[in-house]
Amino acid sequence: MSSGNSDVDVSVLVDTTPMAYAMLCSLLASNQMTEKEFKSAVRKLEDFTKSNCKSKNDISNARLFNESRRRK
Repeated sequence: MSSGNSDVDVSVLVDTTPMAYAMLCSLLASNQMTEKEFKSAVRKLEDFTKSNCKSKNDISNARLFNESRRRK
């Protein structure tokens, strides 16, 4: 007998890049960072996000729901 429960894997990806950029802008605005340090940090942030960003639309692991297996 099947309980009707599903084996579901959910993956949530939250892009925190805007928050990191806002923090850098705040540090610059409050004179806790120089313009040169700010530009360097932004460049490093952009390099980091480009090299570590996975495709958000990767559907290679997607599974389709099989209507015929549904309990009635």
